[in-house]
Amino acid sequence: MDQKEIMHYWYYFCSLCSQLNDTRQYVDHSTVDKSGITVLANGDTYSNEFLKILLSSSSEFETVGKLLCKSIDKDFKGKSNIVLISETILSKYPNIVKTKIATDYEDLVPLSEWKIVDNANKKVEGLGWWRAYTDIKHARYENFKSATLKNCIDALGSLLVFELYLSMDATGSVSNLSAYGCDYFSFEYGVEHFYVKGLQDLPDF
Repeated sequence: MDQKEIMHYWYYFCSLCSQLNDTRQYVDHSTVDKSGITVLANGDTYSNEFLKILLSSSSEFETVGKLLCKSIDKDFKGKSNIVLISETILSKYPNIVKTKIATDYEDLVPLSEWKIVDNANKKVEGLGWWRAYTDIKHARYENFKSATLKNCIDALGSLLVFELYLSMDATGSVSNLSAYGCDYFSFEYGVEHFYVKGLQDLPDF
């Protein structure tokens, strides 16, 4: 995978961020303090616009996840599910869960609770937005209220982490991504500060 292909997926991610950013005209995305915990003031707000963003972002998370898996292991099967995607990535990059990003309102570690639980059957936990996505896919009317602002932010934030790791795994750099920033999120990896190149490494690199 070359830089041109990496940027193809990055531009699509940025277009999804623009869609989310546009919703700030109608819904306040700021945070409030509740009993010492910072939360989104309107995190539970749901709408058709958030539904579209959540479905698109979650689908792209799976797509980019498979690309990252193929970059890690050329024999990875393209039709693999979220459990196999999680196993492959977490085995190679266990510290991906520490990756930090930010919005205008809060600092985020979107994959901090991502893990595989192996009881009777393996399953993925710690991605509440992914559960919302699958619930909506299978029963949209009943689960429409899960198409929330918070789930959209968490889904796109998780996708951003995958984009960073894919670029680093495939090309050894994320500087091209930082040079073409998105509307909604920021990150310090590969960014120049005060004209001095002071790269902050992704956790596994």
